[in-house]
Amino acid sequence: MDPDTYSVAIICALGLESNAVMGVMDEIYESLPEAARKDANAYTTGRIGKTSVVIVHLPGMGKLNSANSTIRLKSTFPKLGLCLVVGVCGGAPYNSRAKKEIVLGDVIISTGLKQIDFGRYYANGFVPKDDPEDNFGRPVDRLRSFLRMLSETSYYYDRISDETSTTLKTLLRSATGESLAYPGAHRDHLYESSYQHQCRAQSACETCNVTDGTVCQYALDTSCDNLGCEASRVVSRSRLANLDSPRPVVHFGRVACGDGVMKSAQDRDRFVEQYQVIGFEMEAAGAWDAFPTVVIKGVCDYADSHKNKLWQGYSAAVAASCMKAVLTHWASRTPSVT
Repeated sequence: MDPDTYSVAIICALGLESNAVMGVMDEIYESLPEAARKDANAYTTGRIGKTSVVIVHLPGMGKLNSANSTIRLKSTFPKLGLCLVVGVCGGAPYNSRAKKEIVLGDVIISTGLKQIDFGRYYANGFVPKDDPEDNFGRPVDRLRSFLRMLSETSYYYDRISDETSTTLKTLLRSATGESLAYPGAHRDHLYESSYQHQCRAQSACETCNVTDGTVCQYALDTSCDNLGCEASRVVSRSRLANLDSPRPVVHFGRVACGDGVMKSAQDRDRFVEQYQVIGFEMEAAGAWDAFPTVVIKGVCDYADSHKNKLWQGYSAAVAASCMKAVLTHWASRTPSVT
């Protein structure tokens, strides 16, 4: 197909993210446009509904990889009108704007982006810059209106939620879905913000220090179950009570971006309180200024020291399912690419 026929790009940083996206596509094209074969990027092209989409497989995580790939993407596919950054992310425990808990396996959709690793270091710590010219602008009018329609009207919000759940069930029953199963509510643990993931017995580790938060490599590489993180320090979550498989909730709000993985619960809480962000991710900054961009990511951890990869597959499946629902509504309200 001609590169000019593609109107939507989907950026994925991890293989499990692109696997999930490909699992919800209605058709995967067998060949690439000639211009894409000459491009240094790795692409998969296909169709979701009536929309021809191109998946960009990033060479690695982070905004630099995303920015470099986006430059080539824009040159190769000049008619792209929307970029979706789809995959997994760390989530805030609570969506203060909607007054809802955020649990693992929920999905966040960006209404704005906040860069949290650009600022100044002072004696008392790092302070992100808040000057408007030093941060990301708002989405374009068409996209901003569309996101408000989805998030603020019950009719469209309920449709997005229902369509996400329907697509997710179909995906999990497919061959692709065998590796994306729901881990179970009993594996969803939000620990107290002050409770560090580290070795507890001083005789067993000379590095981990409860007082200053120092953590050894063994602890970083070991799950909470194997390390012995205490169940008494887990925060109770009302949505998880007596549920084997809670329905994913879609959250709209500002997303924090940076080049580092957020693994500090106390820093997470500080950014959530200061900027009302609902999630933390690393790729959207590279595409935001080049395309109208929306982050759609499944929450696979609580952006704290207890993060692990157990929830990544399922959360990627939720994000891909929600992406398909959002794209269906976007395509029905925007001009076709000719």
